[in-house]
Amino acid sequence: MTVREKLARHRWKLELALAVLLAWAGIRLPFSRSIWVAAIASPMILGGAVWGVRALLRPGPDGAPPSLGRKKAALAFSASVVALVLAFAVTSRVRARAVGFGSETLTRWASAHEEIGWVPREGTVGSRGEVPDPAREQILLIGDSIVYGHGVEASETVAAYLQRARPKDQIINAAVSGYSIDQYFLYLRHILPKTTPKLIVVGLFAGNDFQLTAREMTWGKGKPLYAVEDGKLVRVGAASECVDRLAGSLLFRALWREPKAANRLLVKMCDARSLRRGETEAVISKFFDELDALAATRNIPVLWVMLPVKFDHSVYEPDRYLHVGRYFDLMQILRQRPRQIYDFSLDIVPKQATEAESFFLSDNSHFTPKGHAVLADALAREIRARFPQLGDGALR
Repeated sequence: MTVREKLARHRWKLELALAVLLAWAGIRLPFSRSIWVAAIASPMILGGAVWGVRALLRPGPDGAPPSLGRKKAALAFSASVVALVLAFAVTSRVRARAVGFGSETLTRWASAHEEIGWVPREGTVGSRGEVPDPAREQILLIGDSIVYGHGVEASETVAAYLQRARPKDQIINAAVSGYSIDQYFLYLRHILPKTTPKLIVVGLFAGNDFQLTAREMTWGKGKPLYAVEDGKLVRVGAASECVDRLAGSLLFRALWREPKAANRLLVKMCDARSLRRGETEAVISKFFDELDALAATRNIPVLWVMLPVKFDHSVYEPDRYLHVGRYFDLMQILRQRPRQIYDFSLDIVPKQATEAESFFLSDNSHFTPKGHAVLADALAREIRARFPQLGDGALR
């Protein structure tokens, strides 16, 4: 028997395999949440089902009709596709899904959370998996991937360097990659009963904290979106589940090689909502107030830390803001209330023309180990000066 004859004899098996793959890819899409997604998913599922049935009922190379077994398989296959569609439509609304972020997982062992979007695994705090020690005084660091330490080892983060400067205290890196200002507050409220901090340090990143707080998604992950109505924070938007399911689908795994294009497509297909600038400022201001109030209920002071993008400040005109990020906007909102605010650019700008280049990774946002060390030294100094009641953290 020639190779061509062998292929002809087993052609139906190859077609069936391809049909199953096509139908499965369509089922993986969140077709129940968007008409745009349905326009892609439905033909994939229907086409895969029809193709599979035709492959099973295809006559043999000699024109012989399919066997009874293949006819039964065709019936079972079509019924299975229908059952899978119904099952996925139902379970997608109640099943907790692992959290993915495009081409990279931004959190370690994270799981979906209805209120916050995603949280690190139970029993730990932050993306580094910190375990609070109730027997020690604690300093809690809140933030996103900047404070978390994207691109460096755990021993090279601001939390690790600050721990060496204050060995008596437990420095807890509660930062979660990908978070925005709304999630800082929601996550702090989530973990505060599990910790006993004597100080909360909130790192605000000028590069995207302002922008992401105004959106219903962040790099392939759905997140909560709030608006201020009658002076209160109200959750708005309903695209989070669609974003999560679509971003994790087989289709989008290939598209994550172009993250910006993939995110634009997610916004379109899931109808993800964004706030206008004035609305965003009002929401951020309200979340700042809510975080202050939450800390005040336990008499915990808060240190707000402004973390700039590399090019937020001019090398030649240190006092001139270039507005690459939203540094000025965030500082303006912070200063609406009496707060303890530390501006990290005050330690960066004097060194800008000489060594500040070595503070940032190639993305011009995240810090190198040296940048983390400089930030930790500055925090240790500011904590001693601003909160003398907390001690110097040294072992006696």
